[in-house]
Amino acid sequence: MSVKTNQVGASGNISITATRAYPSGAALDSTGVIPPPSQKPIAVDVTNVHVIRSSPSVVGQITGVAAQPYNFTYRLSKDATMYVTINEALPPYIQLRRVVPGLPKIGEGTPQGTLLNGDSWDGRDENGNVLPAGNYLAVFQANSVDQYTRYTGVGANNFGDISNATTRQVAIDPLQITDIRVQPLTGGSTSLAVWSYLLTEAATVYIDVYPPGTQFCPNAANTTLNDVSNSAGDPVGIEPLLPAKQFGATLGPCGGPNVAPLKTIVEVKTLRSQVISFWDGRDMNGALVEDGDYVFVIYASLPSQRGFPYRSSGFDRRVWTQIAKIGFVPVLRGLVGITQVSPTSTVVGSSPAVAGINPYTFRYTLTRDAQVTMKIFNATGNTLVKTLVNQETRAGSFTNQETWFDGTDDTGQVVSSGTYLVQLTAIDPALPNKVSTTTALFPVNMFRITDVAVTPLLAGASDNVVLNYQLSQPMFVAWNIYPAGSVIVQSTATWPPCAAVSPPAACTSASVLTPTGGQAPPVVTFRGLRPGRLKISEFWDGRDVNGLFVPDGNYVFTLTAQSTTTPKYFATDKIFGNITVARGSIIFTTFNVLPDSPQLFNSSNTITLHPFTISYSLTRQSSVTIRILNTNIPPAIVRTIVAGSVRPANLLQTDVWDGRNDSGNFPPAGFYLVRAVAEDVASVLSSGATAQLTIAYDPLRIYDLAITPLRLDSGPGVLSYQVSETMKVAIKIYNAGTVFDLAGNPTPPEAQSLIKRIVGVRPARTQINDSWDGTDFKFSLVKDGSYKFKIVGSTDMAAIDDNTGNVLNPAALSLDRLIDELPVVRNASLTPNEDFINNTFNYPNPVTGESTTFQIYAPFKAKVKMKLHTMSGDLVLDKNFGEVPPAFQAGPVVYVWRKLNQSGNKVARGMYFAVIRVEETEGGKNVLQTVKKVLIP
Repeated sequence: MSVKTNQVGASGNISITATRAYPSGAALDSTGVIPPPSQKPIAVDVTNVHVIRSSPSVVGQITGVAAQPYNFTYRLSKDATMYVTINEALPPYIQLRRVVPGLPKIGEGTPQGTLLNGDSWDGRDENGNVLPAGNYLAVFQANSVDQYTRYTGVGANNFGDISNATTRQVAIDPLQITDIRVQPLTGGSTSLAVWSYLLTEAATVYIDVYPPGTQFCPNAANTTLNDVSNSAGDPVGIEPLLPAKQFGATLGPCGGPNVAPLKTIVEVKTLRSQVISFWDGRDMNGALVEDGDYVFVIYASLPSQRGFPYRSSGFDRRVWTQIAKIGFVPVLRGLVGITQVSPTSTVVGSSPAVAGINPYTFRYTLTRDAQVTMKIFNATGNTLVKTLVNQETRAGSFTNQETWFDGTDDTGQVVSSGTYLVQLTAIDPALPNKVSTTTALFPVNMFRITDVAVTPLLAGASDNVVLNYQLSQPMFVAWNIYPAGSVIVQSTATWPPCAAVSPPAACTSASVLTPTGGQAPPVVTFRGLRPGRLKISEFWDGRDVNGLFVPDGNYVFTLTAQSTTTPKYFATDKIFGNITVARGSIIFTTFNVLPDSPQLFNSSNTITLHPFTISYSLTRQSSVTIRILNTNIPPAIVRTIVAGSVRPANLLQTDVWDGRNDSGNFPPAGFYLVRAVAEDVASVLSSGATAQLTIAYDPLRIYDLAITPLRLDSGPGVLSYQVSETMKVAIKIYNAGTVFDLAGNPTPPEAQSLIKRIVGVRPARTQINDSWDGTDFKFSLVKDGSYKFKIVGSTDMAAIDDNTGNVLNPAALSLDRLIDELPVVRNASLTPNEDFINNTFNYPNPVTGESTTFQIYAPFKAKVKMKLHTMSGDLVLDKNFGEVPPAFQAGPVVYVWRKLNQSGNKVARGMYFAVIRVEETEGGKNVLQTVKKVLIP
């Protein structure tokens, strides 16, 4: 057997080579004989823990400090069950925490394995309490069980192959404050002293702020800065108790008077992230502290039953930071900072833009809240004019604004134009001895006239001179216009003109002179109160004070304005100029005469009627006369539309001629003149203008004619038309084949050719539909064909006979005398029997004369027969008319009976019955029969 180890000592890797090995440790040779006594068993500890390292976590970036978790790494000789515990470092080494309570861990393996194991400890005991700062013992031990180990399961010494215990010292300080940064409290309104720091554990943080010059002198009655846990410094009394620890703070040398902190800040903060605490520079009572370098102490605690009793209470045990950090927190407010006061005034107008006008605004910014006083002085600062703000609190770090609205002093008087000084004083209310002051100059010029512009009075461009301007304040204004050629004296001593006249009015003064040197009186003056800060337009129509138009020329003007305030001030602007008046002649820029175009329902022809719309525009206001004249030489007045009516300039005017003369009647149709004459209104000028157009006039029209033929499938024939005025209308319908000469006379004469008339009064300018059912005066259906008709009309109701439709007064007729044709196209009878019965009769009946006429209507081609019987049934007459064409083609069968019987003898008086029969001979077998009574009295 050979034994080889790679390590000297009780632990290491051992390789054993044997032909036979037994768990008892005895070795036998191949014969089973125990070797000689020189051969001894070898005891080897093959489970061990080695290469142990322990390291804390580092917290902080500026100053890193050790904190939990505390990390352990180690190596095992082979896979084993691992035990890691935390014990007290002093006897009896009480176990505080089982970090690894017997967990399987990986060994190094073979050959030459280098596997590491790692575990960590959070600095807490078995119950989760944070352990106080100190040294602790970490114990590492491993155990393994295999076929070569003795394992009884009873007793610690027989529990497999257990390694020797290996220990490491672990130093912990669980609660620390690091990465402390301090930002001083400066003079800004929102400035705060800021502490930025990092905690290794979530804890309650205490920051005690002491007066400048504080030092900490340790004694038996307090805690030192390096031993915060010491209960000697715990306060005594009733909650709340501040500070949490007493560090023996004194002002001046040790042994001097004790000093309490001015402010104690207590806050709960989280761990391992940068946290901040603020101080607003006030003490416990809320009073601001003076500037200086204040001393602060920062420390922290967290609850733990492993900690130290606080104020001798067994129920309040804490773990403290071991060392309280101290430092300085500067308070550097200084004086209240004031930015430069920025005065601004209102700006009015653009040509030019004028400033120095109320309200006046003063903007400034304070570094912190302060009591502000703002006053207005004269330019030298010797005389107080206005107190705008008197010791009022204004916010810091904010743009404050004070306004001087009306430009008045403390007595209510409006100040004069000039330069003024604004003074701003700021006092820290907590530190009244800190006073800041700043001043600024600004101009005041409240009464101004700007944006002055004048448009001339020009023919075709404007009927008025327009003066546009803008005032900085409401003011009394006088606009004086002087004769052409006047001169404005260029001297401030003569401005404003008529300064003694209040408010300004018509002004004759040495400021405006005639070409010969005399004082020029104004042609016209416009005066009154005008609003401020609005565009104002004054209009002059070129008339003098008497209302007459002034001659063309170049006129001068002055514009003066006086305030409405107390005291009164004239506007400082010297406003004067020239006005051009150049009317020239009156011109009709537009002149049109448009007739009325009625709505047409049936025709696309263009027709024009009265009324006539006369539209026109003029270059200036004028007196207008419009007349309608005939075309005689010389022309005679037919109608005066307007006479001397005043019409404004540059506006489209409209007058209407209704088509009647001055007597209210319609004049004859023909051509007429529309003449408009324009003259100047109230002027010594003579510059009239005339415009004239010729129009065609025909007031009485029958138009928009449309014809609907009489058809079997569409009902009666319809004549649709319109009349221009309410008229009596006569429609005469003539037999087919009738012709008319140029004078409108029919051939055959009307007594023979006229078959229907329609007479009636018809309304104006609306569609009229007159219908004809295709019957004649005897109400008998006419045959198919084109029937001529003639339409005449008159506004004179007596010009046409109501019954006959004959014209009684040709001179009163409309010139439109329409002649056209109305087609009758039945082609067949829709109701043959009804047409046969209704249109078969005799007339006259009773027969009072020598004869009566029978009309027999055959609705189709047929044989026609008639028999006449007495009341007793005796045959009187038997008449066979043979085969006849349809009545709608050839008309009805007409037979004149002269009261003779079949033998040619006169019949007696009495009642007779005519039996009329038609027998269809083409296209059917219809037989129609009717009986008509004939009375011979």
